[in-house]
Amino acid sequence: MTFVQLLEKFKKTALEIDEDYPLFQPIYRVTATDEDLGHGDRLTYTIETQLSGPRKGANSFGVDAINGVVSLGGEDTLDFDRGYHVFQLTLRATDTAGLFCQGMIIIKIRNINDERPRFE
Repeated sequence: MTFVQLLEKFKKTALEIDEDYPLFQPIYRVTATDEDLGHGDRLTYTIETQLSGPRKGANSFGVDAINGVVSLGGEDTLDFDRGYHVFQLTLRATDTAGLFCQGMIIIKIRNINDERPRFE
C-alpha cells in the first residue's frame, strides 16, 4: 500500500497577494501524487484548517476538490487595514481509500494604497 504524497515543493509554501486580489481567481495549485491510484480512483483536495492574523475568524479561501486550485472564496474581505495580514492554510489530499497527506500554505496579504486622504 502506498501513501499519498505531496510534491516536495508544496509541503510548506509561502506566497504574497495584494489585499484587493480578485475573487475566485487562482492563487496556487496544490499537487499530490499517489503511486497506486487505480483506474477510476482520484485524489480529493480539502482545506483542513484556515487561520488568519492578527484578526481571527476569516474563512476567505477555498480549494477545488478535484484540481487542487486554491482561490479567494469571498466570505470576507482581505482588507489589510481591518487586520488581515497573514493566512495559514492546512490542505489535505485524500485518496479513495482514505489515505491522505497534508501540507501548508502561508499567504501574506500586501497592503495597497486604497484609502483616500481626509481632513481632520
